Amino acid sequence: MRNILVIFGGLSTEHDVSIISGVQAINNMRDIDGKVYPIYIDKDNTMWYSSEYANISTFANGCKATRVAIIGRALYKLWGKVFKKICDIDSAVLALHGGLGEGGGVQGLLSMCGIPYTSSGVLGSALAMDKAICKDVLLSHKIPVVPYVTIHLDDYYENKSNYLSKLARLGYPIILKPTNGGSSIGITTIHSEDDLEEGLAQVFTFSDYVIAEKYLEDIVELNMAAFRDGDQIVTSNVEQVSKSEDILSFSDKYLGDTHSMDSLSRVINPRDYSTQIETIRKLTLKIYNILHLDGVCRIDYIVSCGKVYFNEVNTIPGSLANYLFEMDYCTLLEKLIHNSKVQEEKDKRLVKCFPTYILSKYSDGKKLSK
Repeated sequence: MRNILVIFGGLSTEHDVSIISGVQAINNMRDIDGKVYPIYIDKDNTMWYSSEYANISTFANGCKATRVAIIGRALYKLWGKVFKKICDIDSAVLALHGGLGEGGGVQGLLSMCGIPYTSSGVLGSALAMDKAICKDVLLSHKIPVVPYVTIHLDDYYENKSNYLSKLARLGYPIILKPTNGGSSIGITTIHSEDDLEEGLAQVFTFSDYVIAEKYLEDIVELNMAAFRDGDQIVTSNVEQVSKSEDILSFSDKYLGDTHSMDSLSRVINPRDYSTQIETIRKLTLKIYNILHLDGVCRIDYIVSCGKVYFNEVNTIPGSLANYLFEMDYCTLLEKLIHNSKVQEEKDKRLVKCFPTYILSKYSDGKKLSK
């Protein structure tokens, strides 16, 4: 029988959103072949296991949980002062949003332990997590992006006039975003240079790096998800998301009736944007490969004056974007788990160690020279 971890939580501004995604995944794996182990990472980055994590109220009311750790390819529990093995691990479903959970940190841990997982690898996760570097890379591949300027906290105050000139050329109004943020947290619109200092001070509380993007009028936000199924990249339907403000807010995304991304008011495959949808499909396939993505990702786009612009990638989207695919959630999860094992087998074919005789030169206790 397979042992599958569902990992969620973590030190992130999106911690609570991750809990929702994690609990959703757990409850849609009841018919899956294998035993599911819910693994919650708290805000101190400590791992806990409890079968009660399948109930969302557990996180409001509390429950008895066991402290655990991943050591090698196994899950261990802390028993007194020693760790005792719970089970070997076959695969891990990642429902982590933001922070090290989506940015490559947890992926690095799992890769080091040889555990297959359902998201992009370390490189793809890190690239996609940093909005500025991600756009730098995609721009070099001629992917259309909204004009932007990257601002570093220390450098801004040392070279303020230079940045003010760049932002003036970009043209106000502009949108400021933490480069490593998500769920629309920390985003603010700046209408003139007079508002810049206050806006930057606010966004710099979330990240030392800020991306300033040109504000486009009358935009429509269209999103498409994709995942790898064997040698094929499967793309989803396109959603046009309704919003209460100019920018899709955290409240729009997560404070609706069901408190998750699938609670948003949306139009699926809007007919008015059929031409743009075909463009988005082609761009999604291209971006998925350029950024070395894997697992299920959601790529968000902006349409302004008929032109499509790349906005951002979510390598572990809210609710794993299950609502965009024409299959039930359990089937999607099974495909993601299966693909993680396929990628593991592919990875095994690569040469990871190379034999040398370098260390034999020091067998007699010879010291390294400076």
